[in-house]
Amino acid sequence: QALARPPERRLHLAADGAAEVLYMVASLLASDRDSQQGGGMTPAAQIYDQLSLHLRPGDAYATVLLAQIQERNERYGDAIATLERVKTDATFGWTARLAIAGNLTRIERRDDAIALLKTMVEERRDRSDAAETLADLYRQAERYPEAIGAYDTAITRTTNFDADDWR
Repeated sequence: QALARPPERRLHLAADGAAEVLYMVASLLASDRDSQQGGGMTPAAQIYDQLSLHLRPGDAYATVLLAQIQERNERYGDAIATLERVKTDATFGWTARLAIAGNLTRIERRDDAIALLKTMVEERRDRSDAAETLADLYRQAERYPEAIGAYDTAITRTTNFDADDWR
């Protein structure tokens, strides 16, 4: 059966193909439980991922993977710097900003995390995840009235509840 139009090309240059292969290898190494000794991740995963980024700078998939590797190795400041390179309008832009907030909390920059999450709550009134994350952060800081307000916001923005929402 003939296609109405040819499929979109994901790879335009040989370097794109090489970058994709390097990213795939990095992803496999990063997910291999045997290579994660002592809670860290194999340096090979990071090396392959950085080579991928060298060939295809700005690739959101490889950038987020690099940040995940850095997080798992408890290099939260590096992970923040890496995630800040993801464009906010990119596929992973929102997720990257949520991860930045989590990493800011891990390095005792709770106020910066709160400020970022408040901005995100206002930006996307159709989403509940930033409000829920903000509420959790307030709760952990024992700022209960603010937590209640943020949870209320998250609940009003949630349209379909399922079993995972009741934790």
